[in-house]
Amino acid sequence: MAKELCVQLVPLFNQLPLADQEQIEALLKQAEHPRGEIVLDPLSKPQLIIVAKGKLRMETLASDGTKQVNQIIGAGDYAGTEWLFGETNQATYLTAAQNSLVCHLEMDDFKALLAKLPTLAYRLLRFTINQNHALQRQTYYLGLTRVEERVMAYFNDQKMDQQSSVITLPFKLAELAAYLGTTPETISRTIKHLSDETKIEQLTKAKYRLLKTEK
Repeated sequence: MAKELCVQLVPLFNQLPLADQEQIEALLKQAEHPRGEIVLDPLSKPQLIIVAKGKLRMETLASDGTKQVNQIIGAGDYAGTEWLFGETNQATYLTAAQNSLVCHLEMDDFKALLAKLPTLAYRLLRFTINQNHALQRQTYYLGLTRVEERVMAYFNDQKMDQQSSVITLPFKLAELAAYLGTTPETISRTIKHLSDETKIEQLTKAKYRLLKTEK
């Protein structure tokens, strides 16, 4: 992978003044993580993980040893703010879902930046609120009993986010299945059923049209 500046790829940083961006860039440590490699686990030092390229799965390890996907973190996204502010990471793993370029910002450097750059502190708060909204959405989906309800709720939210009845899924179906708490086979069957019921139309592997249904 060609080396790139993380601050220019991440919305959290790329609107800051150039001098501030340069200060942040000097503190970041870049690392390439092949697909399947663990980027962060409960034994890792507290740090901000910033995805420059690729995707990471954020997973929680349950007591029975299974992992639940909480979030897929794509290019421009980040994770780890709660651990930097003192919360203990007890069961969360970040794993490369594909070959990824990741920038790491250690806790002491992060705290020093917030003290020096009040604009960054404001942007971080705003972005963290958006992340919390995304987690609340997933909690809502998982609270729905039927997988069909979860898929349609997710698709309808994507329709609103993308402001179009034709949506492009940000996940592969296997990732979507994990995100919605089911299996890839069940997701495939559900999408076929929704298509047969003329609630959606599959245009490509990742592109779907939501169809109007009579009430």
